[in-house]
Amino acid sequence: SGAEFDIVNEQGAIVDHVISEENGEALSDELAYGWYTIRETKAPDGYSMDPNMQWKVWIQEAEQTITVDIVNTDADENGVRVIKYDRDRPSLRLPGAVFALYAREDMETVLARYTTGADGTFQLDSLKPGHYVLKEISAPMGYVLDEALHEFTLQEDSNIALWLSNEKPKGRI
Repeated sequence: SGAEFDIVNEQGAIVDHVISEENGEALSDELAYGWYTIRETKAPDGYSMDPNMQWKVWIQEAEQTITVDIVNTDADENGVRVIKYDRDRPSLRLPGAVFALYAREDMETVLARYTTGADGTFQLDSLKPGHYVLKEISAPMGYVLDEALHEFTLQEDSNIALWLSNEKPKGRI
């Protein structure tokens, strides 16, 4: 309880601010159809947050309620959490993406391989502070490979979330 979130519309205006209750849940006011971004503005006491983390949701039906699971980490934990999602449907998480981890100064040596689980995520907990690159080497089934190199710097007390998207192949008629 006590986590605070801004809900921002496509124009960048804050349309609601919610605070999680004792059960950890928060519910917004009714919102018009469209895309919204949820940004955590305050973590509950004893927890940390990544100020760059955000969640995109799309409201497209009357009386629609979208559930977004947001997990804060203990303030004394550090590491990197990777969240793989569908670019066109951001609330859809993608299992089965395979990544290779490199030290930024040595892109020839793979330090480790990771695969997103059923929830579309994986956690890197045992890294030493340093500069790293994460590269997708196998896309989730039915998706185009993300060829971008995702760089990050891990410090002693870092808590990083990398939101990485894939899209389905598209064509024309």
